This record gives sequence, C-alpha cells and structure tokens, in this order.
Amino acid sequence: MLMQLKSIIKTNKIEIVHTHLTPASLYTHFLCPASVPQVHTIHSTYSMDKETRPLMRYLEMKLFWKSKL
Repeated sequence: MLMQLKSIIKTNKIEIVHTHLTPASLYTHFLCPASVPQVHTIHSTYSMDKETRPLMRYLEMKLFWKSKL
C-alpha cells in the first residue's frame, strides 16, 4: 500500500500533501519527494490514551513542526 501511495504521488505530480493524523504524516514524510510540501493538521490528540499521547506529540514536534511563514 505504501509503495502504491508513493507511485500515485509521483505519477500524478502531486504538488502538496495534507495529512490529518500522525501515522499518515509519518508515511508521507518518508514517501514524498523533498520538493513536495506537506501540511499536517494536528488534532484528536486528546482522544489518545495517556501512554500514546506523549509519543505522538514528540513525533509531531520533531518531524513536522516547520513554519515557513
């Protein structure tokens, strides 16, 4: 499935990728070429259990927190 996604992004010349959940962002972080900007909307973190929430927050901050505004 991940290789299919990579192929779709490349074949269709996707210009931007917008994800909503951290696992999806992790996948696209590694599958998208560096030239494809990615936008990640952070939400639903409070519905996670207490053990998972800090890990997801850490991953979001380290991998995706870049502002070019």
